[in-house]
Amino acid sequence: GPLWKSAGTAVFFVGTAVGIVVAIAFFLIPPSRIAPPTEPATPVDDPV
Repeated sequence: GPLWKSAGTAVFFVGTAVGIVVAIAFFLIPPSRIAPPTEPATPVDDPV
């Protein structure tokens, strides 16, 4: 019936959106998490 059709369409769009978000996160997050920062952070406990 139309209910199953609309439900399948909703699941299809949600799955596609989730896949896109996961792909973007997979490409954007790992470099910033794994690669060391280009600018070294200043140590807080170093008085000099």
